[in-house]
Amino acid sequence: MEEKKTKLTEFRNIIEDILQNKFSVVKLNVVEFLSLFFASIASMVLIASCVMMALVFGAIALALFLNNLFNSVFLGFLVVSILFVLSLFVLFRLTSKKGTPFFTDAFVRLFVKLFYDDNEKD
Repeated sequence: MEEKKTKLTEFRNIIEDILQNKFSVVKLNVVEFLSLFFASIASMVLIASCVMMALVFGAIALALFLNNLFNSVFLGFLVVSILFVLSLFVLFRLTSKKGTPFFTDAFVRLFVKLFYDDNEKD
């Protein structure tokens, strides 16, 4: 009888060890997933910020160049504003024809790669 109890205790200890190891693996996978997710978000925000700064400074430089070209203080800024409105109109038309937001395909590919390709290795 005592031998059965020791075997049951050993079996219970083995099961507990297996469950603890499985729980540790799951925690590590969650940490890896969240780290990769937030790193991707931070990278996208950083890239978008740099692109926006380049766009703003490029627009100001173009407006000042056009001001000198037209010998006017405001005409260059007006032309740049019209270019922005036209590009906004084109983006709006592309979005309305397609029925989905403009960068949807790129984000779907990014998130599928991020969320599903890493799980294939396991």
